Amino acid sequence: AGPVAVTVHDLAGRLVRTLTSVYTAGDRGTASWDGRDRNGRAAAAGVYFCRLVTGSSAETRKIALVR
Repeated sequence: AGPVAVTVHDLAGRLVRTLTSVYTAGDRGTASWDGRDRNGRAAAAGVYFCRLVTGSSAETRKIALVR
């Protein structure tokens, strides 16, 4: 249980979009990205990083946006 944030970043580390930032009771959840930035514009095809941050840990995964 605790705060959870899922964000998408470009290769330079800039925030592209926040997918979720909530307080959870500890159960599992899902987050999906529609390929748009925080202003609603389509992001360019390429490599991005998806970052999951909880109160006690953080994990980053490389993802590819293919158009």
